[in-house]
Amino acid sequence: MTALVESHRSSPTVANYFRKSIRVHLILVALCGGAAGLFWSEGSDEAALAFLGILFGSLLRDYAWFRASVKLWPTINALMDWERIEQVLEESKADSKPIN
Repeated sequence: MTALVESHRSSPTVANYFRKSIRVHLILVALCGGAAGLFWSEGSDEAALAFLGILFGSLLRDYAWFRASVKLWPTINALMDWERIEQVLEESKADSKPIN
């Protein structure tokens, strides 16, 4: 819920979504890129290309998801009861129960 409130205060962008998920994407690049490099050095071009395809596909999937989320945001923003969300967040802070 905290992320929703942050998005309400400043509209989300694709760049912001990528910035928030940079650690996951760096790990993905390291793992898939490393595997591709290893397979390439061993002469297994098909396996290397498969790992590069996994990497490219994952990044493309995330871009499409982030883009769709940004396009949908004005509708979500209009439908949300922001006063109630703020109230629930304040109650969770008082109860020391974090709500994600």
